[in-house]
Amino acid sequence: MTRFVIAGGLYGDHLPSGEFCVTVPGVHCTTHLGLVALPPGETFGPTFPRCTRVEGFRFTGQAHDTENPAAWEWDSLNLTAAGSGWDSYPPPACGVSAVIYDNDGVLHRSDCGPGVGSQGYRYVTPDNVIISGDATYSIDLGAGRKLFEYTDVGGLLIGQAAYDGGGAQVWDQENEALLQLEFGSCRFVNAHRLGDVVSLAFTRPEGVVLMLTSMAELRALPVAVPQEPPDPGPEPPEPELPNPEPPEPEPAPEPVPPIPPIDGGVMETKQGWLIGPGDKVLSCDAAGHVTFSITAQSDADLVQLEPIQGDRRGTYRPVAHLDIYLTADATQFAPGGNACLAYYGAPASDALGPDGLPGWYQRWDVGVWPSGIVTALVPYIEQGANNGRHFASPGLTWVEKS
Repeated sequence: MTRFVIAGGLYGDHLPSGEFCVTVPGVHCTTHLGLVALPPGETFGPTFPRCTRVEGFRFTGQAHDTENPAAWEWDSLNLTAAGSGWDSYPPPACGVSAVIYDNDGVLHRSDCGPGVGSQGYRYVTPDNVIISGDATYSIDLGAGRKLFEYTDVGGLLIGQAAYDGGGAQVWDQENEALLQLEFGSCRFVNAHRLGDVVSLAFTRPEGVVLMLTSMAELRALPVAVPQEPPDPGPEPPEPELPNPEPPEPEPAPEPVPPIPPIDGGVMETKQGWLIGPGDKVLSCDAAGHVTFSITAQSDADLVQLEPIQGDRRGTYRPVAHLDIYLTADATQFAPGGNACLAYYGAPASDALGPDGLPGWYQRWDVGVWPSGIVTALVPYIEQGANNGRHFASPGLTWVEKS
């Protein structure tokens, strides 16, 4: 079993022969052939991409920014004069996972009509039947077990666990066993099979996981431990009789503490570059729009790291635009159309929270830790983005200017 991660990826597809495509929102598409620029006029990137190797490597995805074009296709054998390789398609391309290739390499686009529904396409069977997302959204496995958004690779169903943190799971139909592939948040699971080889692509908070494995390795996975039902708690107390004496005032609740400091000394103000996927330099313009498009480390893209407390966490500001704070979004309510977990810049006038640090409840503070990897973290326990869970955005690497 092999496993690697495309950092920052949000959607991906992966074939048993090794070809893959991954959309890194707002940056580029990553393939086994290298990086592919986003389609013309598309700032986010194609969503729910699918790929094929019939008549050369191609991949397709639903348009994010426009209704027409509704879908895009990149063809490695049909590069245009401009070298983009992209062709656009008009509607329809409707619903979730709206495009797919069949086994003959024919591109299909969903109209959300009968036989497809709102969830689009899930997978294609060996005899070239396209299975819808609606038909494979959920399956009852008995004994209180379920599997969601699954693909049948022939005796094994691979999909999402039915509970938070359950990750990706496999249902062995012959042995009636639910097996654990990976824990944690795992979404958008795509699976393909060729002979004994099974390829997987699924999304985790750090990016898209690409995995090659075998039917035998999948059947040898450990049995998934079912989630225990929540503790109902103690029985409610008997109601008390009215007390003529006024009750003593309860003490005020203590403020929620910040994330515990990480040892490493006090950070000093310094300048350098933030390096993202594909060794591309983070660039931020005066409007706060962040891109990753060049590899050269120039003074135009210098950022300034300033300490905010003695745990090596700091703020980042573009030297050319010191009124901008770099931060990241932890929810689906990202400003400017950015994707969840995307970096962006916010003016100081609206980036400062009540504690004087960058970040509102829906934003993450950006910090560098002793590892040298820069991430965005939920700054407070039991508050903030994602219901106070401590998730990290896709990591960047800090390179200090010498």
